[in-house]
Amino acid sequence: MRETRFDLNQLARVAADSVGAGQYISIKKYPDGMFNKTFLMTMDNGQEVVSKVPNPNAGVPHFTTASEVATMDFARKVLDTPVPQVYLWNSQAESHPVGAEFIIMDKVKSVPLSQVWGTTKLPQKLKVLLAITRIQKKWLSVSFSHYGSLYYAGDVQQYSNSSYYVKDGNTIESSGFTIGPIIARDWLDGARSKLLDINRGPYPDNPENITVIEFRKTPAYGLIFLAHRMYEDGEAHFQSLLVDLKDSWASLPSVTSNTPSPFDFSQADIERIKLDSDAAVAGTDLVLEAKESLGDLWPDKGFIEHAQYDDCKAALDNVKCQILEQLAETEEEKAEYKRYWPFD
Repeated sequence: MRETRFDLNQLARVAADSVGAGQYISIKKYPDGMFNKTFLMTMDNGQEVVSKVPNPNAGVPHFTTASEVATMDFARKVLDTPVPQVYLWNSQAESHPVGAEFIIMDKVKSVPLSQVWGTTKLPQKLKVLLAITRIQKKWLSVSFSHYGSLYYAGDVQQYSNSSYYVKDGNTIESSGFTIGPIIARDWLDGARSKLLDINRGPYPDNPENITVIEFRKTPAYGLIFLAHRMYEDGEAHFQSLLVDLKDSWASLPSVTSNTPSPFDFSQADIERIKLDSDAAVAGTDLVLEAKESLGDLWPDKGFIEHAQYDDCKAALDNVKCQILEQLAETEEEKAEYKRYWPFD
């Protein structure tokens, strides 16, 4: 399922032409995961591009590549988020001398976050997380008329006249983009890809047959899931979901209009519960940060190899000092961090 036959030299020549270079001077195999063959190609003018060829297990031929390119272009141009520029692409393998579908895109000039995250101070990490949040906010600023995958209108012409998107309260039609069949892995894995007559959309509204899946995202399901994991996930999360459940109580399938919610909270209770929940989430994130920074020295389930005990203790003390220095702003906060530090 990962074997793909294509002309690598032809792909490199096409890549050089796509950026106006005379020829390529080197090809380097790139980390590519399960679904693509990926190469870093350097041109005689010094420019670097990334060339991708999808494996057979990547998804439905034509549609997977076409949707990936259109989605990248939409995120880059319409949503104004940092996405590599696509110089050239082809989704019809038999129609091109390369002999396979491909995408040729710009190589982003940056440093992988994994290489510097361990030495980055907490305030800078917070800035990174906030930047990611701003990007996600842009992604969520647009809504579409249909459920499906994103394409250029010309690549799925049978669907191009019926869909639109809404951005900043304005309905955008005839944008060059459209919603077409779903190509998500959930619809393709296993034997699903062989169900040729399955309706993969686009859907004008949410299909009724996924309401059970939707239920998994409701506070009611969260309560069921957390109830047997109280000691693992904590009472703060459970109480927060109880507060949220009150807002959606009337929409639960088994609740009639005459059945009131059995839970009632004062405004003071709600504020206290939300503060506890936020603190619990922050505490969990802080522990995960400590775990990542310690690596093999992390005392999994409270245990550590005897030979590593002193190193582990010193590393934990170092993390504690960093937290006190970077997060505690007052003596009272320092005292609270010391009081609840779980590794002394």
